[in-house]
Amino acid sequence: MDEVLEMIADTVSTLVIAVRDSEEKNTVFGDMVPAATGLQRGVDGMVAAAEEAVENVHEEFRGQISTTAGALKKTTAGLMESALAGRSEPNNRGHQRAAIRYAKQMLEKVVYLVLIEDQSNIKTLVDIGKRAGSESQRVLETENVKHLPMCLPEIEASLASFISRAQAKADGSKNMDFKGRIEAAIRTIQSAAPTYFSSLEASIARPSPAARKQATEDLRNLTNAIDEIIVVVRLMFEANSKFVDAAFKWQPIRTIAEDQLHQATRHLIDSLIPLRQHASQGTGTQQARQVVQAANAAMDAASAVADATNDPVKRQMIHRRIDELKKLTPQVIQALKDHMQNPDDIEAARRLDELIKNAQYATSDLQAAAGLTVPEYIASSASAVNATLDTLADAIRKGDGAAIKTATHNAVAAIDRHIEALQAYADSISDPDHKREVLAQIARLQQLRAQIADVGERLAQNPMDKALAAQLDKLIAEARREVNQNIDPSATVSAANHSLQNNLDLLEDCIARGDANMAFEAVQIAKNIAADMAREIAAAEAFLATLTDPQRRKEVSAAIQKMKALSPKLLEAVKDVLANPNDARAQQRLKDIIAETRQASDELDRVCQLTPEELQAKRQKEMEEKRKRLQAAQAAQRASEAPPMQRIKIEGPVNAAVLQAAQAVEDEVANKAHDDSPMGQLVQTSHSIAEEMAKLSMYAAQGNVKEMIMCARKITELIQKIISNAKNIADTCTDPRLKADVLNYAQATTSFGTQLKIICSVKAAEEKPDPATENQLVTCAQGISDCVIRAIKAAESASIRSAGGARPGKTGGSALNLGRGAAKPAAPLGGGAAKPASGGAKLGFGKR
Repeated sequence: MDEVLEMIADTVSTLVIAVRDSEEKNTVFGDMVPAATGLQRGVDGMVAAAEEAVENVHEEFRGQISTTAGALKKTTAGLMESALAGRSEPNNRGHQRAAIRYAKQMLEKVVYLVLIEDQSNIKTLVDIGKRAGSESQRVLETENVKHLPMCLPEIEASLASFISRAQAKADGSKNMDFKGRIEAAIRTIQSAAPTYFSSLEASIARPSPAARKQATEDLRNLTNAIDEIIVVVRLMFEANSKFVDAAFKWQPIRTIAEDQLHQATRHLIDSLIPLRQHASQGTGTQQARQVVQAANAAMDAASAVADATNDPVKRQMIHRRIDELKKLTPQVIQALKDHMQNPDDIEAARRLDELIKNAQYATSDLQAAAGLTVPEYIASSASAVNATLDTLADAIRKGDGAAIKTATHNAVAAIDRHIEALQAYADSISDPDHKREVLAQIARLQQLRAQIADVGERLAQNPMDKALAAQLDKLIAEARREVNQNIDPSATVSAANHSLQNNLDLLEDCIARGDANMAFEAVQIAKNIAADMAREIAAAEAFLATLTDPQRRKEVSAAIQKMKALSPKLLEAVKDVLANPNDARAQQRLKDIIAETRQASDELDRVCQLTPEELQAKRQKEMEEKRKRLQAAQAAQRASEAPPMQRIKIEGPVNAAVLQAAQAVEDEVANKAHDDSPMGQLVQTSHSIAEEMAKLSMYAAQGNVKEMIMCARKITELIQKIISNAKNIADTCTDPRLKADVLNYAQATTSFGTQLKIICSVKAAEEKPDPATENQLVTCAQGISDCVIRAIKAAESASIRSAGGARPGKTGGSALNLGRGAAKPAAPLGGGAAKPASGGAKLGFGKR
């Protein structure tokens, strides 16, 4: 598929350059029909292949494949129509510009088609892996040796299919880290599966706690390896789609551990809700055992999820929520014992209720930490704080001292959790200005938290003190403003939707069981559902207030009204079922409304996400603010430091991030030999790539798309030389592993080269700057830089283990000096520190 994409990108870029040349020279443009015909043939072939294979596509993505293929046909037809019109009216520039716009759209749709197909393949692979894992778990739970001859062949077949598909993903990857992780996991599965089958048979044939424990451990090793592959293919897709704008939506997939966590947290909340009722019924001890087992299962699954994630913020938040649940669980059990020993003790009953509620919050928070993105989790945390502040404000109005005390405690705990989330997020921020803003917010929240705790405690003792009540109301208002600062309403909608879907799951489970505690549990869950719906609607209304486009406002408003209408219907349907649990019509009506609520919530979440145009405007604003901060910082630095020595200066403004990517390559080749040896040739080629990337940073800032395309083509040619240089080095290496590393890292640059040409061609078709395309350009430049550096490092190691045994030279060589004061180069390129679009460096091949 890379070859087809590259062919289309080359044809589009050639068309763009020809059109721009014609405009600059004011000459009659030639015939566009041959180029359009070539593009049409290539795209028609892709569409035909996609339509033929649609039956083999995962059912979740068949509609997307058909829709994108249809859009591609229309776009190609528009391109051909513009080309034919341009042939008839060669002096009409409008036809040429229209052709370029259609060519850009065609490129985007082709990329989307490839990514949708990739998603489908991933989904199929994941389904097979999960089926193998669940079948392996099920056969362990049946404990029937007679089932083994029937079950094991099915499991082996699923694992074989999973391994085959996973190996195909590894073979198609040019990222050596991903490839290595998949192949290592495959080897683990190949060794863990027979080990598990053996211990499984032993535990069933000769049951014992030790045999059961061994089989469980072997199963965990097998499912962990399956999960590792799922995690890596998820990361591979995210890496491959970084250069695609927000018009393309990734459909998330869950690992086995994430599924287990979802089920375990549902079971834990389900066990916590009726705990006090079980104590009154004399079954508290049995229910307590269920709570402990469910809590342990949830914490084990959460630990597995945390270990698998690559996001340090998410990992930290999951572990903190595990620690919180670990502390709360024994407290709940002790409070249950106290209540059972003295059922008439009102304070013991109150403490039990409070701890049960806190454990439910902690469980929901654990689920959110694992299932949401970091912005969504922070938004969810902010919503939790707001909910506790609402409860506290209500207790103040009622003048209820006990309620004020409990609500103050809950509000302070929620603020503490939010501060933890913000602190973890701050630790991951690289932008110093943004980091300072978040840390300042944390400091203000810490101060407010202490004040709320103090005033709340005093008001609880004297709930009728109007001065204290007014003071606490003021602190609550300040805390709300601080907590809601910089919270994206879209993220809050997504977080509320996530919580609502989980609570709807709990409601369905509760109604399906129909046990003695159904009424109490259903009422508690219904209250949580109503709160989730209210939170989602409020966030959606906040998002609506930011929109100016009439059509978008109409779309979001309609989704909000639908949710508002469903809320009372859902609560009424729950009441009807509880009034008559055996009424089949009431049961069906509740199921229908739950399904309708799920769809409405998902739809509200969807329409409250930023469109590509809205996202571009947001990014443009953020980039402009960042550019101003960078300008100020660089101005201050220039005022305090002497300007760096430069050999080749960049004329005018530059794209700072692209220039930094070039600088990284320059740093790697500085002081390395640039002779005629294979290693020296690799250094020279890498230096040339850094030069072209530095020029690309200049042309990108200037908006000179013609030169950008030429740079992209030159970089692609140099990448082929990198591969050739790497092959020469690998041919003399005696270590098979090092030899493979050199070839694989060099080959990994090719996909970024293709993406770079696509992005430059898309940028050429834009009538105004697009922040999304700028971000994609930076991603590709950084990818090329990273791959080249890895290839150089691998080549150095391989050169040491070459047949001749010569160590790569370190004598001063060709270097690209971008102003960091590295060793003296022979033919460096300098641009000083990376400068924003208003920078003022110069281009010239002069002397120092």
